[in-house]
Amino acid sequence: MAILVCPNCRSTNLRRSRTRGLRERLYRVRRKKPFRCRDCGWRGMLASASGGGNKGSRNQRYGFVLTFAVLIIAFIVIINLKPGGIEDIFRSILGSLK
Repeated sequence: MAILVCPNCRSTNLRRSRTRGLRERLYRVRRKKPFRCRDCGWRGMLASASGGGNKGSRNQRYGFVLTFAVLIIAFIVIINLKPGGIEDIFRSILGSLK
């Protein structure tokens, strides 16, 4: 297990911090997590100390893939159910923008 070091004061006295906002949640996809230094107060994103992915992050990826697949299937079904197909969908979208 790697020891995390504060980039500001080089202390190893770091603790996990809660994620704030969408930007920090997106960092979790890149396996970065928020940490806070107890010595200098620095707060920022660092690569996680755990080597392999845990079950929670794996489940999040499966959830994302499943959600994406459902959206694609729903889009295909909507296109095939409409009598005019995709042309009518684009006309309705472009007509609402005018």
